[in-house]
Amino acid sequence: MFSLPTRRTNKLLMWKTLFISLTCLALAVTAFGQQNSNQSSADDIQRDLTLLLLKNNINDVVRQLESEGSASVPALLRRLVLYGRAGQPSRVRTTLEQLAATPNWQCPGRNDLVWLIRSVSEESLATQRLYYDRLCPDAIEGAEAFVRLWSNTGDPKELDTWLGERAKRNDEWLMLRVQLRARSGTAGELLDALAADVRDNPSDSTRLARYLRASGYTSTKHDVSWIADTVVIHTAAEHLQLGDRLLIDAPQAAAKLLQRSLTLAFTDADQRFVNDQLNQFRSAGPPIKVNWEKQLRYWTKRSLAETFQRLNQPLAAQPLIEELVSMNGDDIVLLNIHQLAGEVQADSGQRWDRARQDGASRLLGGRAGKGARASF
Repeated sequence: MFSLPTRRTNKLLMWKTLFISLTCLALAVTAFGQQNSNQSSADDIQRDLTLLLLKNNINDVVRQLESEGSASVPALLRRLVLYGRAGQPSRVRTTLEQLAATPNWQCPGRNDLVWLIRSVSEESLATQRLYYDRLCPDAIEGAEAFVRLWSNTGDPKELDTWLGERAKRNDEWLMLRVQLRARSGTAGELLDALAADVRDNPSDSTRLARYLRASGYTSTKHDVSWIADTVVIHTAAEHLQLGDRLLIDAPQAAAKLLQRSLTLAFTDADQRFVNDQLNQFRSAGPPIKVNWEKQLRYWTKRSLAETFQRLNQPLAAQPLIEELVSMNGDDIVLLNIHQLAGEVQADSGQRWDRARQDGASRLLGGRAGKGARASF
């Protein structure tokens, strides 16, 4: 006969079971925390943690991790994910600070690991600042949401100062600062400084592009007409590009640039520009042997006609439109200009001769729109 287990035996079995469970938990957590980061992706970390939590209570895993002293990058990354899942923001922040303090810390080269750190850092403004200040100081992804959060919940003056320092590293921070200033009506100061930079460096296309881009973020119209007589550009294509960029905000300056483009000799640089633009539309129609110079002049005249129309000078635009619609597409890619042609004719009150009307009919009948010049 078997004897019934005594109370003392039951107690011993309970302690033995608990010891085995704790040992297994410790081994599992240790294995989880010591995996090689060089071979781990964000998906690996998430998967390993999910498998661990399928067998163990999340609070038990958290307590076990707290008792271990490992502060390696892979261990900290795994703790970061775990604390994020457990909803423990204080431990998230502590782990982020530990990551930033590890010897020779660098933002991971893997985009998925950068995303993992940033997504966990979105817990609060403080952790997001820690991410951009110390963990990944060169990162720009997620910056717009970060600036919005700081603007809504933090000190605007402190944010503006912070963005001013960051703008020296990356133009994206500058654009966010301009947008922020535009909302408070103080963007003019920044734009004036950028304009002065262009005037001091008239041959620098990077400074010009930075200024033009920043001016586009403000609702208040900023005078850019001075650019046409200030910047130093050389090729017909460069004049076309800048003329197109100024067409809406400064049509008088745009007309000057486009007219100047038509007088400049066609160069190898112009041919490369035309080829690069057309390559974006090669799949839109059958290949043709392009007359490079004719294509560039076609684009320029089309932009100039639109500029004259914007300046309320339809009589100046009329001969350009007549020339454009009479062209065939044997050696250039045509644009669909029927709306502009109709507006010019209506405003000018001029009648076209029969031959040119036939050319316009062919264009409007379907040969247009085979391709289009990219916007600049």
